[in-house]
Amino acid sequence: MRTTLILIILLSLLTFAACTNRMLVPTNYKADVKNVNAVIDDGDVQYRLENLEVTSTHMTFSLEVTNDSENALDINVRDARLYGSTKPFSKIYSKEEEVAYTNRSWAMSPQLVNKYYEEKIKAKDAAMAFLAIVGVGLIVNDIVQDSAPITSEDDLDRAIARDGLTALGLLAVDAAGTAVDVSKYQDVEELDYLPEELFVKKQIEPGERYHGKVMFKKSEYFRYYRMILPVKGVHLIFDFRRAKGEENRALRYQ
Repeated sequence: MRTTLILIILLSLLTFAACTNRMLVPTNYKADVKNVNAVIDDGDVQYRLENLEVTSTHMTFSLEVTNDSENALDINVRDARLYGSTKPFSKIYSKEEEVAYTNRSWAMSPQLVNKYYEEKIKAKDAAMAFLAIVGVGLIVNDIVQDSAPITSEDDLDRAIARDGLTALGLLAVDAAGTAVDVSKYQDVEELDYLPEELFVKKQIEPGERYHGKVMFKKSEYFRYYRMILPVKGVHLIFDFRRAKGEENRALRYQ
């Protein structure tokens, strides 16, 4: 019974891990076009924003700015804010409307992003230790149960079923451990390259194209999101929606 319960928990965790990350796409996204970037172009400067990742606690975007003007562009992504909503946002921006928005999240500083990845790595170390304990527990439980004498066909059937569940449990532990290990490796790699990947520049020179990651904390999961980035006294509006099931699967494998 305990082996069955552990197996169910492990398989549930694996299923959950496979389904949690649902991407965001621009509200005008079309599957046949695959326009994953929300684009704003004022003739002199082009801004392209793409959602890279959605987790239970954070959202990561890639922002690319191409300055084709003759002047340097001052920009500070720390002024960017992200809002969530269950309904589509109004197409016309107004300061009064923004004041009424809830669930505001400011762009994270490099220090906070660094801390976030360090905590993710620690959590995965703890998960690996837990899985190791579960694996040992499954083996010990099977040995103890097998030490009991088999005196009937029912005992034999139970022993065979238990061995099968133990084998499945160990396979699930191994699969979960591999998934956690791969994910941890990715986090370690992200942390190593983090200083070069974040959008940290505050001035884009004429003729320069610059891109980097922008991250936000996420308290809830909404259907619609709006990022507002003030630049040159103008509020740039990037609207996204949660990708549908088929869209999400296609985006993962494109």
